[in-house]
Amino acid sequence: MQLHVRRGLAATLVCTALLTHAACDDSSDDSGTSSSSAASPDDGTTSTDPTESTDPTDPTGTPPDGLTELPLTTDAQQPGTAPMWAFPVVVKGWTFTTRDQKGVNQLTRNGSDALFTSYQLKEAGSNSSDAADSKAWLVKYHAELSQNSQISKVSTPTYGTALLQTDHGTVEFVKQDLTYVTAAGVTYRSRFVARSLGTYLIAVQYGAPEGQWSESEWQRLISSGLKVVLGW
Repeated sequence: MQLHVRRGLAATLVCTALLTHAACDDSSDDSGTSSSSAASPDDGTTSTDPTESTDPTDPTGTPPDGLTELPLTTDAQQPGTAPMWAFPVVVKGWTFTTRDQKGVNQLTRNGSDALFTSYQLKEAGSNSSDAADSKAWLVKYHAELSQNSQISKVSTPTYGTALLQTDHGTVEFVKQDLTYVTAAGVTYRSRFVARSLGTYLIAVQYGAPEGQWSESEWQRLISSGLKVVLGW
C-alpha cells in the first residue's frame, strides 16, 4: 500500500504491490469499466451492471435465501461474479475525478482536499472469518500509514461498524477512524470501512482536513447513490 500526497492530503491508493493480501480487481469489461456508477441523486435513479442476472434459478444472480442483510457475524458465500460499487457521479459540491481505474472511484470536494474513494479488491485468500479479514485489512492500512515518512502522529484507530446499502439490502462493514499529520503540518481525519466477501474485499474511505470532516457529510456521501452491487 503506497501513499501519495495530493495537495497536502495523504490520499491512499491501495492498489499497489505492497498490499500483499489484496489486489485491485481488474475484472473489467471490454471498455475497461470494473464498477457501476450511480446517476445524480436528484433524479432518483441509479445505474447498475446491465449484465446482472434476475433469473431466480441462476445462483450467480440471486441472493442466498432471500438475503436482505449481511451482518459481520455471517460469512458471505462466494459471489459468482465480483462485487462492484454503484458510485455516485453527481454530489453537490463534489467532482467525480477518478472513474473505474483498477477498481478505484473517487470524488473530490470542490476547493478542498477532501476525498471520497471506493475500492474493489481481490484477496489472496484466508481461512479467517469475514469480520477478521475485514479488520485485518484495516489494521494493515494503519500499520503502513504509520510507517510512511510523509506522515506523522498517526492516532490509535477506533473501530466500529457501518451499514451500507446493496442491491439486496444492507451489508455490515468494519469501520476504522483515525487521524494523522502530513508533512505540511495539516491534521487529517480518515474514515475507512471495509468488508470481506468471499475472495473479494470492498472498501470506502472518506478523508479530509480535521476541521472540514463531518459526520453529516459522511452520511450524505453514503446516501447519494453509493451501493454495493453483489455478485450473486
